[in-house]
Amino acid sequence: MTTLSRYSREVTPGGRDRTRVALVRAAQELLAEQGPAASVTAIAERAGVALQTIYNQAGSKAELLALATSEAIADIEAFMTARSAPLPDPLARFALQMRLYGRLPDSHPLYARLLVQTAPDIIGRRQGYAPRAHDEVRRLVDAGRLHCDDIELVLMTAFAAFERLLAVRLQDPHVPPERGDDLAALILVLLGLTAHEARALVSSPLEV
Repeated sequence: MTTLSRYSREVTPGGRDRTRVALVRAAQELLAEQGPAASVTAIAERAGVALQTIYNQAGSKAELLALATSEAIADIEAFMTARSAPLPDPLARFALQMRLYGRLPDSHPLYARLLVQTAPDIIGRRQGYAPRAHDEVRRLVDAGRLHCDDIELVLMTAFAAFERLLAVRLQDPHVPPERGDDLAALILVLLGLTAHEARALVSSPLEV
């Protein structure tokens, strides 16, 4: 199920935050439908507010779209962290988070569409895969669990590949979620695991 932005957990009826939630949600929906070309007029209409409210609340269209994207990413990260937290092994947690990312069209279809529409901008801003993922992989490398000389390059490759997979899965519902497991295994091999070790980490049944 698609979650609302974390702002939805802070609102009070009729308050300023309620308007902010409506704007962020409208921006997320229109980003998912139209990408960054979505107009401020359309966002205001979708949110049911006056156009000037966008500038009062967010400052500019660019700031609102950046906020909408960062809130979506924060919700995705919270979802993946909560699902993987019970696993005691940090490498198993990382593998599970990648598998969950590949299943976003099933668990969070709105966010999956938003990520596909905004992927070039996210990669350009090093957002969505770093610095959190970079730090996690660095800890695993330092602990000797992974072996990688260029973490940044591998994570850029991983992010681009997963966004492409999300696009394919959104376009073709017959592409199974297990394709995300296959991609996660490939990324783990790029990070220094053997194919057998990588496959073992992504082979357990997984439902979202």
